[in-house]
Amino acid sequence: MTVKLSPPTLLGVSARLQKWLNSLYVRVGEGPLKIQGYAKAALPTVADWGDTSTFSSLIYVTDEVGGPVLAFSDGTNWRRVTDRAIVS
Repeated sequence: MTVKLSPPTLLGVSARLQKWLNSLYVRVGEGPLKIQGYAKAALPTVADWGDTSTFSSLIYVTDEVGGPVLAFSDGTNWRRVTDRAIVS
């Protein structure tokens, strides 16, 4: 049996945080966690998604040197989770 729920709306949070929560809900709602993939030329700006004071962002880089890799924001750069090197 599958139960469908709506993402929660939280009072007092920024619009950016609510957007992130909504996207997380959609990705986690059913089955494995789905992480958004990006080509290096189209990586989201760290300024928009990499603010580590509230949360950190995780992305899937599809065309990184050596093959696809997960990357996280350190607040300034996207870094590969495998070795913490900056995505290049």
